[in-house]
Amino acid sequence: MDEKKIKWYKIADGIDMIEWQRNNMSLAEAGGRKITLARINNEIFACAHTCPHAGGILADFLYKSTAPADTPCVVLWLRV
Repeated sequence: MDEKKIKWYKIADGIDMIEWQRNNMSLAEAGGRKITLARINNEIFACAHTCPHAGGILADFLYKSTAPADTPCVVLWLRV
């Protein structure tokens, strides 16, 4: 079986070097692509820059752990 090669991109020297918004999200660039970073319980998650369903910028949303599990963007967060 062929293993998929993963390429890592450094986006900051540390978590404190990232400019976090009040909603604990940040925009970043990796490999020439815009991504959204989310800080949840001191863990960092990366996902798409825009919502594939509504086209909005994901960093502009407020993450709510109480959202229904079938909410498209919440499912996206969990799969990253």
